[in-house]
Amino acid sequence: MQDFTKMFAGMPGMDKMFANMPNMNPEALAATQKRNLDTLVQAGQVVASGAQTLMQKQLAAFQNAVQDGTAVMQNAWQTKDLQAGLKSQYEFMTAAQQKAMALTTELVEILQKTGQEAFEILRKRAEDGAAEVVAFQKKAA
Repeated sequence: MQDFTKMFAGMPGMDKMFANMPNMNPEALAATQKRNLDTLVQAGQVVASGAQTLMQKQLAAFQNAVQDGTAVMQNAWQTKDLQAGLKSQYEFMTAAQQKAMALTTELVEILQKTGQEAFEILRKRAEDGAAEVVAFQKKAA
C-alpha cells in the first residue's frame, strides 16, 4: 500500500495533521473502514430482508382480501334475500377488520424485529470501533 501521507500531499493543513499522528497505520485504518462498510452492508441486508418479508405479507393479505371480497359480492348479487345479503356483507367486513388488525400486529412485529437486529449489528460494530480507538491510543502512548 502506498504511503498514506503522500496521498494527501499538497493539501493545506494535512502536513500538520499527519505530523500529529506519527504512529498512523494506513493498513489498520483501511481494515477498520472495511469492517465499518461490511457492518453497514450486513445491517442493510437485514433491513432488506425484513422489507421483503413485509411486502410478501402485505401482498398475500391483499390477494386474500380481493378474493374474499369478490366471493362475498358475487353471493350478495345472487341472493334474493336482502337480509341474508346484508348479513353476509357485515360478517365479511367484521372478519376483514379482524384480519387487518392481526396483520397490522404481525407487520409491526416484523418491523420491530428487523430494526432491533439491524441496530444490534451497528451497536456491536460501534462498540468494537470504540475498543479499537482505545487500543490504538494505548499503543501510541
